Amino acid sequence: MRTQQEDATGQSPIYIRLIKDRKAKFVATGVKAKANEWDDEKQRLKKNYTNSARMNVFLSQNVAAASAGSRP
Repeated sequence: MRTQQEDATGQSPIYIRLIKDRKAKFVATGVKAKANEWDDEKQRLKKNYTNSARMNVFLSQNVAAASAGSRP
């Protein structure tokens, strides 16, 4: 979660960080959440986020696809 990119509604975008050959690349997921809806330790959305289960599955799929080298 990039809290330094917070918008007027208090939501921040969630990115996936990929590191290859010591170079970091950030891939936007298109998901925004408030700071109190994001769990930093587990790197997941908390249950107080609307449709958190569905969004966590979506984020997990994006992480898996990014790790495999392709993106859905």
